[in-house]
Amino acid sequence: MARASGIALLSLIMAFAAGGLQADVLNLADGSRIVGTIERLDGAEATLSGTFAGELKVPRGTIVSIETDQPVTVQLGDGAYLTGTLSPAEGGGVVVAVDETGTRRLALGQVGGVYREDPLALQRQELAVKVNGSANVGITLASGNSESENLHLDGRVVTRTKRNRYTLSGEYNEEEAENVLVKQNWTGLVKYDHFVSDKWFWFSSATFESDEFADLELRSALAAGMGYQFFETDERSLSVEFGPSYIDENYDVAEDQSFVGARWAVDYDQHLWDGLSFFHYNEGLLGLEDTDDLTVRSRTGLRMNVTDRIIARIQTAIDWNNSPPEGTDSTDYEHSVTIGYTF
Repeated sequence: MARASGIALLSLIMAFAAGGLQADVLNLADGSRIVGTIERLDGAEATLSGTFAGELKVPRGTIVSIETDQPVTVQLGDGAYLTGTLSPAEGGGVVVAVDETGTRRLALGQVGGVYREDPLALQRQELAVKVNGSANVGITLASGNSESENLHLDGRVVTRTKRNRYTLSGEYNEEEAENVLVKQNWTGLVKYDHFVSDKWFWFSSATFESDEFADLELRSALAAGMGYQFFETDERSLSVEFGPSYIDENYDVAEDQSFVGARWAVDYDQHLWDGLSFFHYNEGLLGLEDTDDLTVRSRTGLRMNVTDRIIARIQTAIDWNNSPPEGTDSTDYEHSVTIGYTF
């Protein structure tokens, strides 16, 4: 609060020095004022330009009322929009002066956001749907003194709106040596994220996994929890999530089990330079009744653009089970080179 008060005092001094130029004003709980141009206000903070220090971010919790000298777009909590100038309301809140309908008084809690964009543009942004995905395949054939066939398939589709994200992904691996099947496993993920702010989101997910040579007929995990999107651009993306989970494991030989646990996931994608990107995905399931029930999946590698849509990928996959069934190994490694298509 002391920092915000100091910023407000300096901003007020600069406003007077500028000869009373028109500007927007944030009135704070301590009685001070911050003068500038409101670029936007969301659930966490207000962003102002044209202040003595350039762009400033002010915590929303310190703001009691808002004044603007030009019409702005106010997003209400129910999703509707109003366009007009803002002035302080007696006793707190704001009064929106709308040309067509007169004035409307709002408590600050009713204001979902304040923007300078056109309302129709905001609505299009809210409704816009972005779909992207990829499909990758790798095949290895060997003949002569030894014969083997190796097949790797994986794919992912993400559908994104401003507030919602839907993810569907899967992977399949199969290998034969001398016409004998020596590897066969698959995984799948269905996930829904609902963004309650620009960064925070609730998630619910269902993951499935099967590995014939690890004695695993099917592992199912239903989870829900909270996630945080650090950034999400074409250049880089990073999200983390954590929440409770219910896990059910069915084995061919070992005893089946089900238990309450927790799920975490880290999803990172970073553009390195033209045509080359690094990625890392890590997902874990931990039993809360017995912490020896711990499994971790990770996928790490590099993607290189061959054309605008065709990519080459090098990947290392690690699947680790802290307490594997008797007679099976705890860790599976796979190094693959694949060709894929993105959209």
